[in-house]
Amino acid sequence: MKFTTIIAGGDGLSRFVERPFDDPGEKPSSLLTISTEADWEVSQSAPGHFSDYHTTRAPRLLIVLQGVLEIGVSDDDVRQFRAGDIVHACDTTGRGHTSAIVGDEPCRVLSAVWEPPA
Repeated sequence: MKFTTIIAGGDGLSRFVERPFDDPGEKPSSLLTISTEADWEVSQSAPGHFSDYHTTRAPRLLIVLQGVLEIGVSDDDVRQFRAGDIVHACDTTGRGHTSAIVGDEPCRVLSAVWEPPA
């Protein structure tokens, strides 16, 4: 499973940063703590849908539930995320990122505001 953060650099351009999940070791699973005051939504988009460069209103976790979500950032890096993948979109300023639904099935995404503690 992926946990990827999108950041806006001081130059106003967005970039991907990979975040590893902690190794659960002997535990049956590991838990990533999320704010209990999260503003969340589930969206569904049709295959072929494209959203040009945009920013997020607040840092958000995007959890792909179904389909393939393709995100592009300012340095021309484009990545695909599938069911179970997590993206932390933190590019609230600058150029932002693009979003596209690829493949032949709709894409469902759970999105929740998440600003990790400092």
